[in-house]
Amino acid sequence: MSTRAAIAANFASEALADELLDAYRADVLTELEKKLDSRMKLTEHKTVSKDAIRRFLQLEASAARKAAARAAANVEDTPAADAPPPALAADTNRHAHLLHAINAGGHWKSGTVTRWYEANGYPGLDVRQARHDLAVLRDSGALVQHDEAGVRYFTAAREEARRG
Repeated sequence: MSTRAAIAANFASEALADELLDAYRADVLTELEKKLDSRMKLTEHKTVSKDAIRRFLQLEASAARKAAARAAANVEDTPAADAPPPALAADTNRHAHLLHAINAGGHWKSGTVTRWYEANGYPGLDVRQARHDLAVLRDSGALVQHDEAGVRYFTAAREEARRG
């Protein structure tokens, strides 16, 4: 098993393992560069190969530091791929819970949904949020909107209507 594979096995993602390896590589190469530079200063005799090695180590260390910095910036700026933002996750759970209740039957208006929010542990949500949630479920095809004289209500879409 390679070193990279062994390190990756201990972390949740390969990207994190690569980031840590890049950072470690940058540290090691920087340390080697400093040692070589200090040794070359002690002697007057410089060969092309020593200078070439020193220059190579400088370039490699610089590239590794930049890669580690880019990876760290990307990890901090981007949310985890598996987890939706907390607000979206809460909305999704609430929508699923509401849809389950609507599927039990009946005519659901925004006021009915607001009272359902209060009864089911969703405090602080008003009629505006109820209208929005009903519209989201309607747009997804899970609900059917009915407009009659002075009233709008929603019912669960039947399976055959969804296939439409």
